[in-house]
Amino acid sequence: MSVTVFCYHAVVAEPLALPHFCFLERGAFHRQLVDLKSQYDVLPLRTALDRLWGEEPSSGDRPAAALTFDDGYQNMHDIVLPELRELEMPAACFINSSAVATGRPLWFSRVHHALASTSHADVEWAGQRLPLAGGEDRAAAVGVIDADLKDIPGDDVDDEVDRLCRLLEVDPDAAAEVDAYRPLDEASIGAMVESGLVEFGAHGHRHVILSTVEPLTQLGEVATSVEAVRRLTGQRADVFAYPNGQPADYDDHTVAALKRAGVVAAFTAVAGVCEPESSPWALPRMLIGG
Repeated sequence: MSVTVFCYHAVVAEPLALPHFCFLERGAFHRQLVDLKSQYDVLPLRTALDRLWGEEPSSGDRPAAALTFDDGYQNMHDIVLPELRELEMPAACFINSSAVATGRPLWFSRVHHALASTSHADVEWAGQRLPLAGGEDRAAAVGVIDADLKDIPGDDVDDEVDRLCRLLEVDPDAAAEVDAYRPLDEASIGAMVESGLVEFGAHGHRHVILSTVEPLTQLGEVATSVEAVRRLTGQRADVFAYPNGQPADYDDHTVAALKRAGVVAAFTAVAGVCEPESSPWALPRMLIGG
């Protein structure tokens, strides 16, 4: 059998003033869930994998699917969980352990907030002047700066986002006060575990693009995040989602680190349907966004 794994990120009560693919409005999300439930046998992620690999028999004639959410936004608890309860649908959430521990939004959320809230009409970045006159200009600037920062390893990313905030005269910590960007806290994770509807996996410690850092750093990013998920949830946390999720974003060292951490399956952001012959270290997903 095959399994279609859908990948979401954040679900927000109202559309953001500056649209972003990762932020889906609640009404649209609800309609999608109703549609998915009508067409698919939506399974817990680990059950779906067991069926994919023939470790659990399939049931019914409908195609199988699983819902996943990357990055671990607080709205996974505040908005998504009530929707899952109403429709009795399971899901999996891949979290970044650093964001949970510090409460600081991930770097790309801080970029989006800075460009959405600044009063500046343009910004000088990487040798080019990016206009910020209107929404389309600002959305384009988000894309340019995100693409530039993805290739910067480790803690340097946060330093660069802080520099951007200074250029735009925006408080670098102000994004933490915006509900849409806030990462999950420990109490919310516990409530989601208790619901029986949400299982958790790791998404790296700091959302570093793993192939951009040394093998030892990769090992630490993977092991720290997997162990944190196990501690926070009491679950086995043997599934992982690669940050950014493109083929160039992980390598053989990443897979070795995953195996060492006890991970048995890793998901990409490459579009496709999981088949029994799919590599467990490069499982595709269908991205859904705003």
